[in-house]
This record gives sequence, C-alpha cells and structure tokens, in this order.
Amino acid sequence: MNGQDLIRMVTDRLLGYANVINTTALLDFLNEAKDEVWTALKTMNQDYFGEISQNTDPLADNYFPDLSTTVREYTLPNDFSAIRFIEPVEPGFEQIVFKFCNLESPEFQTARRAANVDRTLTPTVEYWYTIFGKDQFIMAIFPETPMEIKLYYIRHLHDIVAFSTGTASVNSASTDVTLNGTTYTVLQMADMVGQHFIVNGLDFGLISGVVQATQHLTLDVAAPSTQTTKAYVITDELDEIVDPFNKKIADYAVKKVMLSAQADEWAKWMEEWKKDLLTLTTGASPRNQADAQFVQDFTG
Repeated sequence: MNGQDLIRMVTDRLLGYANVINTTALLDFLNEAKDEVWTALKTMNQDYFGEISQNTDPLADNYFPDLSTTVREYTLPNDFSAIRFIEPVEPGFEQIVFKFCNLESPEFQTARRAANVDRTLTPTVEYWYTIFGKDQFIMAIFPETPMEIKLYYIRHLHDIVAFSTGTASVNSASTDVTLNGTTYTVLQMADMVGQHFIVNGLDFGLISGVVQATQHLTLDVAAPSTQTTKAYVITDELDEIVDPFNKKIADYAVKKVMLSAQADEWAKWMEEWKKDLLTLTTGASPRNQADAQFVQDFTG
C-alpha cells in the first residue's frame, strides 16, 4: 500500500465529507497518525525500527562515512532518530569503545580540549562522542586512524507523500519527465526524490532528481514507453513495519476531518484510538521466540 492508496481509502470512508478537505490536509493528518504509530511501537523497546549504517552508498538514507584523523564532526544518516550502539570494525581497533557523553559534561569537554587520543590508554580506548542538533555526530578527540564504524540506530519514518496534480509526459528510453499544469514548490519537489513515479497506472521506477524551475523530474532508469499528458502519481510504499496499521492510520485521518471543529469529541476519540493502537502493538508476538521457556508444574 502506498500514499495514494491511503488517500483513496480515507476518501472512500469520508463519503459526503470528502469534498470539504484537500489532499494536502489529508496527508498532514495521515502523517500525524503515522507518527503516533511510530511512537507507540518505539516505546515497546523492541527495536522495530532498528537500522545499521553503511559506508558505500552516499545517497542511501543509512549512509555514514568512515572516520578521518582530521575530522571530529560528522553528519548522521538521513533517517537517524536515536543511537543504540557503535561498533568499530576497523581491523586492529576492535578494542575501542565509543561512549556517549553530554556536550556540557566535564569529561567530554576535557577530552575535547585534549583533541588527540591518549595512547597510554590502549588497548582499551574510550572515544567520547555526543549527538548535537538533529544530525551532528561530534567526537571529543580526533580518531587515531582512518576508521570504519557501524552505527546501530533507530530510524525515523519518512512522511507519506502523494503528488498527482496535472498530468505528466515522458518519451520512451528517456529519463526526463515533464509535469504539465503544476506549480510544485522547491520543498514539495525535494520530497519527490526517491519516490516512485507511476504514470497511467504503470510504475516507471524511482525519481532521482528534480528541477523546480521547469517542473521536470529525472528518473533513475529510462522510461519503458512514451506517455503524453497522462494522469500520474508520485508516491512510495508504506514502511513494512507500519503497513499492518494502515486502517488505523486511515481512521485517524477520517475522524480528524469529521471532528476538527469539536475539540472535546476529538480528544475522547483520540484516547480510544490510542488504546486500540496499544492493544494491537502489545498483541504482537515478542521479537525473541528462540529461547524456550519451561514452566514447572507445582503439585504442592
């Protein structure tokens, strides 16, 4: 299921209310619900949204570069939310321990002033680091060698998107798409990168680039056929972890439309919705089913 499917589900459920709200507002409500689902699952501490960084594809959301001996500040992966563990994988430096420390702590600031590693601490070296702002990984000292590390972290979910204004044209074997009758903003078009371009019901693959001034898209692969001024949608599949909750997400958007002017009723309904969500999440099987559990009968 993708963003357009969710909008269609909400519209069908709204019936006569469907004409009182536009697609942009519907997407806002759907993303609110998606965030509530993410929060509910995250609080279970089961690492449903766990991710591991990689250092080979800079365009991927989970990219994190190798450490450099001359750099102490790095940009975290695009989908980073919270750190779980840092693993040094550079041969010969597996003994290094990365330890989180608050920016204002005396330990971090002392190490920051020292700048370079104290080699007398080897073979057990602690690398102090902190996370600053939304995406900055800051080390207290410079790494003693170029080093590959892996971040084990909790990822956030990208917003649900669905763009379908106007029409689109593309020639066979071309990667250039012209959007007709559209005035998408810079931010809107930036959200299109990495999404699926579906025209005339056919999935033409991912969008790799955009030009807002001319309302053009660049496809990741050449178009398999010519499509002239055809209906299209730019969207993406729902995250596989959230997908089982799509009906609850749609319900949220429907009720938000119908009860937007009734704050008390909305608060009551929202409370019940969260209880239902909790029931669904806690009713799921535990992540670890590998360890057998034995119950010894007590006969008295």
